Amino acid sequence: FSRYFPVSRQLHGLCLVTAGSAAIPTATVIRTRPDARAEWRSEADICVAGAGISGISAALEAARLGRRVVLVDGLPTLGGQAVNSIIGTFCGLFAHGSERYRFTYGIADEILDELGASGDLFFRRGPGWTTVLYDEVALSRWVEERIRTAGIEVILGAVIRSVVREGRRIVALNMTHVETPLEPLAASRVGLEGKVQADNAVRFLKGEFPDAFGNSRVRAYGQPGVRQTRWIAGAYHLTARDVDNLVAAGRCIDADVAALSSVRVMGPCMAMGAAAAHALDLAGEGSVHRIDLAALRDRLRDNLEATRTRPEALP
Repeated sequence: FSRYFPVSRQLHGLCLVTAGSAAIPTATVIRTRPDARAEWRSEADICVAGAGISGISAALEAARLGRRVVLVDGLPTLGGQAVNSIIGTFCGLFAHGSERYRFTYGIADEILDELGASGDLFFRRGPGWTTVLYDEVALSRWVEERIRTAGIEVILGAVIRSVVREGRRIVALNMTHVETPLEPLAASRVGLEGKVQADNAVRFLKGEFPDAFGNSRVRAYGQPGVRQTRWIAGAYHLTARDVDNLVAAGRCIDADVAALSSVRVMGPCMAMGAAAAHALDLAGEGSVHRIDLAALRDRLRDNLEATRTRPEALP
């Protein structure tokens, strides 16, 4: 992992999970000074690259399975867009329709219970839909405390740069920075221009709709980031069959535009992160392509078989 102080948002939200083989993955961290000589090494069974909500779910689930976990992200904070982009809304936790019920479980249970108890969750219901709003600061601290108490090692300010393989297994990762926009001066300008646009929008709402927005103000500004606007065209197209211990979860999964628009929201991302952790745990030193799928489905039953009849389905 190379360490740096980012000057703009990196392409985040990716959760690439790698499991250790007989040669346990190691990472080398170098200091930012050019003449640095010291290095640090970190060993783990599973490396989670990307600390968005899917990465957080994967890391916590893997730790609870008894695995040593390293969690890496390019931002200086954990939580990805869930806490850093002023989204404030959980989508994909409840099924819509006349019989609404919750179908995402796992860390969603704890988040709903604990943030609900502290008054940091707010439910909005309409004709056939349920939306959960949350306080980003409260969720950020929840994530940090859960990661800390789980004993997960955290490396911030790093993204994937290259991979070392032994046969079909990943054994090491090096990290560097990916900018967006790609030109750094433009990235700085966009960050400032975005805040001006936010101010203009608030000014317009206060002037045109004083009853609803007269007392509104900006609590926090987000930073520009990438959603699904760029993909890297590499010299080689990596496929899931190329390695035995790499799993993708979250917004980096392979799906067409229509499918991705539904599964990249936070509820499914939580479920995918948990599934990735269990798949790697079942694989052990073997291949994720040869795990017992029945055993995986059994472990993920809550997220796969959520029904309307569960007593805790609705808040």
